[in-house]
Parts: sequence; C-alpha cells; structure tokens
Amino acid sequence: SRSGVDYMEIGYKSSEKYFSRSDNGAWKFCSEDDLKRIVGGQDNPYGIAVDATDVYWSNADAGTIMTASKNGGAATERSSGQAYPLQVVLDATYVYWTNINGVTVMRVPKGGGVPTAIASGTPSPAGLVVDGTRAYWTTYSNPGTVNSVPIGGGAVTPLASGQNLPAGIATDGASLY
Repeated sequence: SRSGVDYMEIGYKSSEKYFSRSDNGAWKFCSEDDLKRIVGGQDNPYGIAVDATDVYWSNADAGTIMTASKNGGAATERSSGQAYPLQVVLDATYVYWTNINGVTVMRVPKGGGVPTAIASGTPSPAGLVVDGTRAYWTTYSNPGTVNSVPIGGGAVTPLASGQNLPAGIATDGASLY
C-alpha cells in the first residue's frame, strides 16, 4: 500500500476455550497479560499506528511518542516533551503526529532521532493523514480548518475553512474525507 502498511490487525479479548493461542497467536487472542505487555504502564495512550514490525502510539498526558515490537517487549520512546500529542500516522520512513496543545504537526524518523515541526501555528491540530508527498490535518476548533503541508515541512496550504470541530481525516490517495 502507499503508506507502507499492508494490513492492520487489532487484538481482542476472547476465550481460549474457542480460540487457541497456539493456533491464532497473541494478536488473535489477547489475554489481560498480552494487552499489558504492549500498552501497560502508559500515560493516556491515544493515537496508534502499525507497520509490518512495530506499533507506534502517543501518550497524550506524558507528551511522548512510543514504539514497541508487535511481538512484544519493552516500549521505546521516540520523542518526549510534546504538547499533548494525539493522532499518529506513518510512512515508510517517519512517524508523524499532531500536538493539539502545541499547535504543531511533527515528525521523527521511525528509528529515532530529532523530532521536527513540519507545520506550526495552526490551532488545535487533531486528525492527521499522510499520502507520500503531503501531510493533511484538521484543526479541532469552531470554525475549524483542513490544512496541508509537504511532508518535509514548508508553507501551510488551507484546504477548507468554516468547519464545525473537524477531528478525523482520511485519504484514499486521490481524495480527502
């Protein structure tokens, strides 16, 4: 796929009486321990994104962007000191997120590094999507907007204004929804 994600699996709690862990794997059958292994001890986890090997999420209250292997293990901090990070999205190289209290859209290399603002100054950035060349986000305000910026940063292009508290956004590669 364009985003580098071929599929997404969501784990769910179910009974081992009906779904064998050995036949279905930890993500097909999630016990409390399985769920805690990935997300336990987090501080208000919010946005989540996955690629072929890892899970990425924001801890809104802690101001961090985190990652862990889909196979489990310790969580790794990719960025800290963020201003209430919400939505998290990926491309092949970067993790992107919105800082709703920091009026910024950010990115950091998946493997870690220095986070950079690709857009700033738009109030309450919330929903976010990337398409390979541009990032698109909503501003959760009334009136709200839909904006765009090149994925490496640059001039912000307003796409829609006068929206009533826009939160989510999606793309199919040709249109925004």
